[in-house]
Order: sequence, then structure tokens, then C-alpha cells
Amino acid sequence: MINRKNSLSGACTTGRKKPVSGKSGRRSSAKLGLLILGLTAAALVFTGVLVVGAAAGRTGDAANSQVKVYETITVSAGDTLWSIAETYRPEESTLQNYIRELREINDITGDRIYSGQHLLVSYYSETIH
Repeated sequence: MINRKNSLSGACTTGRKKPVSGKSGRRSSAKLGLLILGLTAAALVFTGVLVVGAAAGRTGDAANSQVKVYETITVSAGDTLWSIAETYRPEESTLQNYIRELREINDITGDRIYSGQHLLVSYYSETIH
């Protein structure tokens, strides 16, 4: 009589075969190296496209680009922060935001300014004066 328990013991395998030589490990390393090389090349190409695209966008807008300029003005009699903001603020900015900027760059805490006082104002220009 055959004892099945004994005949199966030690003979059970998972069905996986061990590599006969070290070639399989080298192939995996080579595939991994090629994968890393491919991903690096793709990243470099993607970065190059972004840089070239950004540069093309800048050169196309060069004629319309403006720089922020700071200039010192002298307050005249009757000038207010509001009237100065109406004169110098960019179209994209609200009067309140520009007045806030005037206060910050000139270290003004209230609303009072005085004739003869020097204020730093900012505006956008296509050329630097």
C-alpha cells in the first residue's frame, strides 16, 4: 500500500523554475536600464518642448511686453492718494489695491499726504525712462 502523504512530502513544488544560469538577472538589469534611459530621454524631450514653447511665447509678446517702473513724484497742493492712484494705477488693478500699494511702498499708515512730499509710484511702461 502506498502512503500518499509520504509520497507527496518533499515532492511539492510551486511550478516555478529557478534560472539555470545568471543570464536572466542580466536581462532584467538591461531591461531596467533601457527603461530608465527611455524615461530620461522622454523627460528631456518634454523639458525641451516646454523651454522652446516658452521662449517662442516671449519673443511673440516682446512688442507688447511692459515692465513695472518705479518713479518718485512730488505731491502738489490738492493731490490725494486717490487722485494719484487714478493717474498711475494699471488698468488691471483696482483703485483700492493701488492705494494699498502706495501706502506700503511709501510707509504711509493713513490717508494724509502733504504738498512737497515725495512719493514713490509704480506704473507699467514699454520702455524704461
